[in-house]
Amino acid sequence: MGSLEPGGINANTCKVVEQMVKGQKVEATTLTNSTLENASSAGPPPVAFYYLKAVQLTDPRDAITAIGYVRSAQELQPQWMRAFSFEAELQMRIQKFSNAANLYTKILNATNNRHTVSQISLGVIEYRNFNRIERAYNILQPLLSQPKVEAPTEILSRGYLALAEISTRYRKSEEALAYCKKSYATDPTNAQARDLCVALGGKGAVANTNVDVRSYITQGDQFFREGQLEAATSYYQTAYQLDTTSAIAAMKAGKSLWALSMSQEAITWINRAIKADPKLIEAYVTLSEYYALKYDFISANKILEKANSVSPNSFEVYYGLANVQYLQKNYSHAINYGQKALKLYQADTKTHILMAKAYLKLQEYNKAYASANSAVELDSNDREAQVTLASALAGIQGVSSG
Repeated sequence: MGSLEPGGINANTCKVVEQMVKGQKVEATTLTNSTLENASSAGPPPVAFYYLKAVQLTDPRDAITAIGYVRSAQELQPQWMRAFSFEAELQMRIQKFSNAANLYTKILNATNNRHTVSQISLGVIEYRNFNRIERAYNILQPLLSQPKVEAPTEILSRGYLALAEISTRYRKSEEALAYCKKSYATDPTNAQARDLCVALGGKGAVANTNVDVRSYITQGDQFFREGQLEAATSYYQTAYQLDTTSAIAAMKAGKSLWALSMSQEAITWINRAIKADPKLIEAYVTLSEYYALKYDFISANKILEKANSVSPNSFEVYYGLANVQYLQKNYSHAINYGQKALKLYQADTKTHILMAKAYLKLQEYNKAYASANSAVELDSNDREAQVTLASALAGIQGVSSG
């Protein structure tokens, strides 16, 4: 990416994708819109941006508009199968299942039946929406009987569940249970798969199913970045229930619950994280912040004292102490602790931001600017760092500059 022309189509494509991955929806949409509006008629058409615009239109009421954008991408680059498969997803969203099936069939014909997502999706449509049981089985079974199938977890789980249900109709109970367990292992949040497994093999069928907990934490992270907090919480909690030693899953569940304004539940889950891994300092720091935000500064500081006994002279503990002091409006003390944190770890973006905010409160705008600028240099995509930098600049040069 370093050799790309700044502000060009390719550079902007990378930038928008990065923003979308980080959950920066407003920034991604703004850059997408401006790129589409400013694309020169003499230059290459922004094919990727038609697709990206369609992806950004997540409101169900915008599905028809999204289809229009993705079809523009198809016309400009007809060999790009993802543009066709995404339209199929949109058609399913508006319950145009025949249109979706036609698109998936078109993709499979073009790829000689080598497009896994299309094959699974078509099989599921044939079974659930058209009730063509034998045809669905013939589409799904040869693919999903293979040892390893590469596809998004939600789609894979749907395919395995459809096969399990079809197998029960064929009175193949062992085969049905095997597919059902694969469906549940692929996506433990799939309640239908779990219930069918229990019905076919009892509670032990679910308990003995091997599940990759890490994949559910990763999926939860994606939902959290996208602002889908309920879904994120569900994935984190499921991951913890599957592995009660996963302190990371419990901590992230707590953070999601806090973002949902469920403060007491959040604190309960952060405590579970600390119990699962007493050396996870981030959990102590997070818990101290939550108590401080509830104006219980005594508990906040006690938690950090405990963290310090677990990990003496930790930059994370010093950041936590700085944060609690900032929330108590003791800005000079916050700066002192922040400086101690940075002596131990100079590249901690959040400490630089906190220092800048404390300097702003003290109206020391040049120092605030220096700290905020350090944060931006470490992570130019950090929204809070950019806002703090603008506030510092406004303090130095005036509101218009900021």
